[in-house]
Amino acid sequence: MKLLTLILALCCTILVQAQDIYDFNGLKSSGELTSDFNLSSSTKSQAQIDTLSISKYSSEGKVTVNFIEQSNYMMDQLLSSGEVLVNDYVGDYVNEVLDTILKHEPELQGKIRAYVSLAPDVNAFANDRGVILINLGLFNKINNEAELASILCHEITHFAEQHNLSSRLKAYEISTERGTKKVRTLRGFLLRKHAYDRNLEYTADRAGATRLLKTNYKRQAALDVFNVLDGAWGPYKNTPLAYGGLNAGKIQLDSIFGSYYQNFDSLETANKEQLEEYQDEDAELFRTHPAVEARRVEMNITLEDENLEDGEWYLVSEDRFKLCQQMARLQVPRLRNSNGDHARAIFHSLLIEEELPNHPYNDATKATSMYLTLVDKYKDSRRDSEMINIGGGEDADEDNYWNIQFEPTAIKQFQKFVLTFRSFEWGLLTYAHADSLANTYPDSKLYPKICDLVIDQWIQFQELEEDGRIIKVREPSNWFDDSVSEYWQELKSSEEFIAKVKSIERKMEREEMDDIPQYDINFVGVNQAYRREPIKDMIVLNPTYFSSRIK
Repeated sequence: MKLLTLILALCCTILVQAQDIYDFNGLKSSGELTSDFNLSSSTKSQAQIDTLSISKYSSEGKVTVNFIEQSNYMMDQLLSSGEVLVNDYVGDYVNEVLDTILKHEPELQGKIRAYVSLAPDVNAFANDRGVILINLGLFNKINNEAELASILCHEITHFAEQHNLSSRLKAYEISTERGTKKVRTLRGFLLRKHAYDRNLEYTADRAGATRLLKTNYKRQAALDVFNVLDGAWGPYKNTPLAYGGLNAGKIQLDSIFGSYYQNFDSLETANKEQLEEYQDEDAELFRTHPAVEARRVEMNITLEDENLEDGEWYLVSEDRFKLCQQMARLQVPRLRNSNGDHARAIFHSLLIEEELPNHPYNDATKATSMYLTLVDKYKDSRRDSEMINIGGGEDADEDNYWNIQFEPTAIKQFQKFVLTFRSFEWGLLTYAHADSLANTYPDSKLYPKICDLVIDQWIQFQELEEDGRIIKVREPSNWFDDSVSEYWQELKSSEEFIAKVKSIERKMEREEMDDIPQYDINFVGVNQAYRREPIKDMIVLNPTYFSSRIK
């Protein structure tokens, strides 16, 4: 048995070493779909309803049945969306960590499965059927396997104690109470309901820590995860960038970046003061989760008798964790692009470039993000003002007010840097990058397409026109940087560039520029998630029916 274990461990080590991160081309699902994907919502719901210890015809039973049907329907909508991976490299590793934790609780083994969700946010979620979803954005931020184990312990508690159902039953109880406890306003309902939900989070924190203590994972990790949550909205490394990654050809911008980095400490202090001004005095009362600092205080109390240095940071594999983290970090910027967060995607790609220079997947992401930022600039009628929509979202003004005013310092400074560029100049920077990468990757169709689309944007918005052999443009009176101006003077007289402009003008006249729709640039070279035919009977109850029954 020991020999077999040794052989398996050696095989895993060889497999990890054989994985070259520079071959990474997106996480993909593989193999057979699990029952979580194959079984219909009605089948899953009925299996849960059959285990109820209360009558499904009682008031509590009706609420429970209704909740089971809704939660299964909504989870299956997510599983069938293509946004959840199955049998992928990162998911397989997460499940090994899960098994390491659950070997101390055999009664739960086989009842809980973990999957990776293609979402850039720092979050994890467990439903009452035993499905745990770990966002790629969370893997992008955590620092070691013990932190992952701590998060899984927290989510295991939510499942084991059926917290989601408990929250729904409490909402029903509050809404149906009579007498002096009767809730008379929505505010009153939310205050009581959210207070209950916050208590569930404290319970999951404490019970999760107790679970972690049964393993040999480092105790300190139960506290360190709150540092991850505290900086959840920011990049995975909140430090000034070496902006050499934005240089291309004659465009060398290094000399001007210093002006975008003021004293970080003073900026952070001002940031906090601004946030405090806009904090509602009872905002905490409306949180479904306690404030991170309050949770950290409670966890310190829970662990006060423990030696935080006990345990190990890794029990499955440090190499596999680091490889999974690199994979997540490479893919997250593309997920940001899908959400319209293009400036953040560029920032993230520049961070990666410091660790994995000249990575083909990251180069494609950065060039795509730069082009999509240009599209956003031209979409907004105030494209050269500081209210341009670079953060994504339906309400550009509100989103950018929040992003520019309150985001962590490093990304805030980078966004100000992006805003400073006029649309035409940002297009030049994007073109220079794509043109340079077209030489680096001569077989790629992405970079020539980006160059064509940049010219298309210029022509559409009347920034550029071709007159015989002369390319005319409304040149800025004050260029962002001399190197950008020099690049344009050389580019506009290039025979190759003039020919390209003429060709695109002819295509536009014949309306041929739609051969690859511009929005598809998000997905060029991106491996889409494993998809399947929708289950015919998955929709047990329609959403209208759901909403009509929610009190």
